[in-house]
Amino acid sequence: MLCVAALAARSVRRVCRTVQVADTGITPGSGVGNAREALNAQTLGVPVIAIGVPTVVDAATLTRDVLAQAGREELEPHALGEAGGGLIVTPRDIDTQVHDLAKVIGYGINLALHPGLTIQDVELFLS
Repeated sequence: MLCVAALAARSVRRVCRTVQVADTGITPGSGVGNAREALNAQTLGVPVIAIGVPTVVDAATLTRDVLAQAGREELEPHALGEAGGGLIVTPRDIDTQVHDLAKVIGYGINLALHPGLTIQDVELFLS
């Protein structure tokens, strides 16, 4: 099974800039405190490869990152408490970024699973 998911980042620098690949599956919602049943070999009975891209960051993490950039790294991680009240932040141009990232991941999956294809072949199929 191949699962593609949006993730919550632990650093604002990783939002829409990294792709995580794991062969251990994924637990949907776990990054935002809304965990669901895991999608993995134990729950599904088949090997699971998860591909994820962080598309959001919580406000407290964003605040810590901004304070660190301002030289206020002495702040204890728990000092902000529930800063942001569970607010989740995403980039202004998230629609464009998700479109571009989906294309990159989709092309990668197609080229990996069909070694004889070229990028031009994939583009032809999608046109």
